[in-house]
Amino acid sequence: MKHNNLKFIKYILTTIIFVASFVNISYAGWQLNNGKYQYFDEASNQIVTNKWVQNEAGYYYLGSDGYMITGWHRFDDGWRYFSDQGLMLKGWLELSNKKYFLKTNGVMITGWIYIEEDSAGFWYYFGEDGAMRSGWLNVNNNWYYLHEGAAFKSTWAKINDKWYHFSDVCAIDRGWYKQDGKYYYLDANSGEMRLGWIKDVNGNSYFLDRTTGVLVVDTTLEIDGVLYTFNENGQAFVSNGTNVAQTSNVPIGSGAVSGTTSGYFYNSDGSISSSINSLTAVTSVNNTSNSNNNVGSSAILGQVQEGRIPKSEVIAASESKSAVTGSANQSTISANTFANVVDSFGNLIEGSTVGPK
Repeated sequence: MKHNNLKFIKYILTTIIFVASFVNISYAGWQLNNGKYQYFDEASNQIVTNKWVQNEAGYYYLGSDGYMITGWHRFDDGWRYFSDQGLMLKGWLELSNKKYFLKTNGVMITGWIYIEEDSAGFWYYFGEDGAMRSGWLNVNNNWYYLHEGAAFKSTWAKINDKWYHFSDVCAIDRGWYKQDGKYYYLDANSGEMRLGWIKDVNGNSYFLDRTTGVLVVDTTLEIDGVLYTFNENGQAFVSNGTNVAQTSNVPIGSGAVSGTTSGYFYNSDGSISSSINSLTAVTSVNNTSNSNNNVGSSAILGQVQEGRIPKSEVIAASESKSAVTGSANQSTISANTFANVVDSFGNLIEGSTVGPK
């Protein structure tokens, strides 16, 4: 009886093995093969290739060999990155000290993109390699500054001890910039905020506060020991000595000095010149005791020191020994008086240069 039972069991096992040899065993889902994962279709029980697979964690991609993709992989619409577990990543990605940004469909970003996080948004720029850029960036001849990747926008920023202003499209502003009723000048090339003296193409000079960069307007100000007046547009006017009214209406480089004779002119570099044929002394120094009311040498020296008479013209007049006649109500200045100035004061006479350099 016992022997018959053993034969029956053996028969059953043989039958099961025989039947199983004709039945396809199901491998549906993920299967580990040679240390890599493959995915078997549930319906056909075949290895899936060149296809996306999704589960509750996200998306995976199976290559042409059926194995799960990891790392970078290029698709028709761009590059994507898959973790060591094969999961397609999205959002920020940091690899080898470089940062990348992957869209919601996994595609790597290149160029500009606006990223909003925690209720704050910033523009970022990613190169052709997908790596995020930082620092100075030139795109289409416009300069941007990316602070830890985020572009400055509509703000002032101090970079390497220089101030810049960035527009609402993130590029640096250049030229004149107005804010809160105040003007600043940003270098036409570098964009850095200028300080001190500047000139426009017409030779007009302007002064920008050496600390704040604000354009000085509608005031009188002593700068480096020289008194200047500035109109409402910020154009600088030179004042000889303390008499601001003499020159308060004449911008540098614009012609005759108001309040004096027509023989005095401001050069584009701010220096004072005069016509040797109409050179006169102003009434305030016209106090010589000469019988013909000639202006004395000391008075002329004063005018040279104040910048009213260039030294070169004094020397030229003394050498030519020609008389110089002023306007009808002014004095006649003789060539001998010029010669006395040169002889008496020599090197003490210095041609005066005023105005910004």
